[in-house]
Amino acid sequence: LAVAIGFVLLLTTAAVVSTSLAFWANRERESAKVNEQAATIEASKSRQVAGFLKDMLSGVGPSVARGRDTTMLQEILDKTAERLGKDLKDQPEVEAELRFKLGETFYDLGQDAKAEAMFREALALRRKTLGNEHPEVAASLHRLGQVLWRQSKLAEAEMLHREAQATRRKLLGKDNPEL
Repeated sequence: LAVAIGFVLLLTTAAVVSTSLAFWANRERESAKVNEQAATIEASKSRQVAGFLKDMLSGVGPSVARGRDTTMLQEILDKTAERLGKDLKDQPEVEAELRFKLGETFYDLGQDAKAEAMFREALALRRKTLGNEHPEVAASLHRLGQVLWRQSKLAEAEMLHREAQATRRKLLGKDNPEL
């Protein structure tokens, strides 16, 4: 009788433990699913914000600013550039894209030193995340070469343009009309 009672207690305890473990596992699975959905939503928001900023910065060229004081615009661009590394440190591809766009905007406004800094950082991020043989890396090399050429840093500009051309030739084929 004692063995039977012990066996029943053991089975009851095992049933309770296994049920509670199943409950906790199911709860953890649900929590992971919710976290994954939240991360997906946040990534989507980041892409939308990056797209918005990219579109906004595209309209800031000298033709738009012609005849206007661009002091406030430059302050906004400077503050944006400062925050990129902090706010997007976990999203290097988005940071690279925005740095590239900021570089183009600074270039259009004639601020070559700031453009150079943005293009260099975009290039480093793109190389780190995409590797050396990627169209966006080639674009970064080309734009950095352009700003260096405009600053009369001709040897480095030529080296970067040659590397961009070699990368594009490898990716697109030597007979591609873009080359």
